[in-house]
Amino acid sequence: MTANAWSGRRALTPEVHYTIFRNAHDNRGCEYRRPWSALGCYLAQHQEGAKDGPAIACGTFSGTRGRGSLVARTLVALDVEAPKSAILQPPAPADAAARLEALGLTGTVWTTHSHADVAPRYRVIVPLSEPMPLNSDEMSRADGCVPRLLAQALDLEAVTDFSKSGSESLFFLPRHEAGSAYWSAFVGGRPLAMSATRQQAMEMAARLAATQRTADRSVRGGGHNTSSWPAVLEAHRGLGPDFAVKHAIDGWNLAHPLEDLLVGKGYVRAGRDRWRSPLQTGGKCVQGHSPAVSLHRHTDGRETWTSFSNSDDAAGLGAPAPPGRPYTRFGESFDIAVHFDFGGDYRAAAATLLGRDKI
Repeated sequence: MTANAWSGRRALTPEVHYTIFRNAHDNRGCEYRRPWSALGCYLAQHQEGAKDGPAIACGTFSGTRGRGSLVARTLVALDVEAPKSAILQPPAPADAAARLEALGLTGTVWTTHSHADVAPRYRVIVPLSEPMPLNSDEMSRADGCVPRLLAQALDLEAVTDFSKSGSESLFFLPRHEAGSAYWSAFVGGRPLAMSATRQQAMEMAARLAATQRTADRSVRGGGHNTSSWPAVLEAHRGLGPDFAVKHAIDGWNLAHPLEDLLVGKGYVRAGRDRWRSPLQTGGKCVQGHSPAVSLHRHTDGRETWTSFSNSDDAAGLGAPAPPGRPYTRFGESFDIAVHFDFGGDYRAAAATLLGRDKI
């Protein structure tokens, strides 16, 4: 099915500053200023072609595209897709557009190059009422929280990839293969109020930073529980205090539920939350061997695994268990992916996640 729709509600038309890049390899881009109503309708126009083509960033830059050169955020974009799961699928793009309209927000929704009717993948982009300056470390941290606020408001948080939360991230303009399904819509309404969005993002960033400081003090022995699993896990990763890295990892974990990742890496389910590691018995999950890996869902939404396998321990999978724990290794989805896809190189994995040359 193809579609291209406009709602009847009249849109507000703030002038939007944004940056267009020729393709994924273009790091300079061109800055434009345009009424949102014109840009929003333009973004609803699908073109036939390959995935890698013109792309938009939600911010403006003082030089080469990157977090360090960001000047301001002017748009908010969500990358909506299933978290590598056939169980949890996003709502249809038309439903996302209806949620925007129900909130009175203006925005554009368009399906991505890999979209299928049975597996929806799409972008949601909404303008801010005015540019949000990113001229301090505090605002740089808040920048990465803005998409999460929009995802929460639209009830899309569980199906949004937050590894692309910074204003420097690229989003390909609407393109599809000839004959493939696509959908797009421009929804009239009001832009997100910049002042309220900035305040909420700063509050969210402050909460995350406070949690991180507690973990950091635990690692340094500052009077807190040094056996706290988040502190031990972060010390093992050795990626330092870079907020963008931590936020990207949290987003990646949210978008890649443990069950799906375990299946993809050759783990075998042996109970509701028990699994046999592919590293057991020389790399074979033999039916007679007991499951050595447990999956845990925490009240804050995080998921972790623990392993009692000596083979996992010898392979250095994940982090070593905190003192006094009965299991040998533990971690999150990210730690399993780092082991199997990056040979345990956390810096290489984090650099790939953020699109950087190195961390």
